[in-house]
Amino acid sequence: MTLKHTDTTEQIPGLEIVSRPGIYTGITKAQYHGNGLTPTLSLSASGAKTIIGSCLKAFWAKSPLNPDYEREDKKEFDIGEATHVLLLEPHDFDAKIKVVYADSWRTNAAKAERESAYLGGLIPLLVSDREDVRAMRKAVHSDPVAGKLDFDDGLVEATMAWIDSETGVWLRCRPDFLPNHSRYMADLKTAASAKPADFAKAMKNLGYHQQAAWYLDAREAVTGEQTAKFHFPVVEKKAPFLTATYTVDNDAVQWGRKQNRSAIRLFADAMARDEWPSYRDPADPWTPKAFQVKLPKYALTELEQMQEAGVFAEPQD
Repeated sequence: MTLKHTDTTEQIPGLEIVSRPGIYTGITKAQYHGNGLTPTLSLSASGAKTIIGSCLKAFWAKSPLNPDYEREDKKEFDIGEATHVLLLEPHDFDAKIKVVYADSWRTNAAKAERESAYLGGLIPLLVSDREDVRAMRKAVHSDPVAGKLDFDDGLVEATMAWIDSETGVWLRCRPDFLPNHSRYMADLKTAASAKPADFAKAMKNLGYHQQAAWYLDAREAVTGEQTAKFHFPVVEKKAPFLTATYTVDNDAVQWGRKQNRSAIRLFADAMARDEWPSYRDPADPWTPKAFQVKLPKYALTELEQMQEAGVFAEPQD
């Protein structure tokens, strides 16, 4: 199935509102993250992770409908974004990157060039960072597993938007790459460590399994096709740029789906109530009340061991 030739794909320059579910190209990152993409506020994978990992108020603080919202460029993501561009859109790399000829970001001149790049919609990189990005791309292409993932046959940074069948709220996502086939979806990650144990921790802490479930379900909702697997090729950001590829197992995807479903329901309720509460009891998220705090199990075990050792014994007369 070639997505760019289906009825659900549209090219809409200067898009302001996505009026119906589908796959859209030509939407800028600013349009995707801004107010007005969908007829009502929509929920993304990152938003679902914020709701589940924190609370509705934390989500609302980052919402473009919030009058106090100010989107910030996260400088720690620049190298990762540049690597994605070089891997997925190598012909656009020079046009999307602003190379700053400085040894570091410490000088005022370098900082000013970086801010100027952000204002112009460019990714600022030091010369040394640009060379690292090139080396990371080479590492991915030369890896015996990651190098076999096809990032040529599909859509780069297409937007999928759809209406949740249960709650009626709008949902959205913007995969780095949406392949024309349904064998797999993949999302490149740059990391300090690509070691299996470290990526497993990152998957839990950063909700990568939720992201995988969200993207898989998005494609099925929009195209009617189920995708077999979700892969994360991971490349380290420092030499020798070690690379590994991870496939999210079915149990992790199912847990991600449960978390996403809970987030969607909370989001729908918040939209209906126009309430965005802070931390609440998951069983009763709309009633403000104090939490009853218990010691964590590891602390109870430690205290029991101390008691057995006689630490809390009453003094003998």
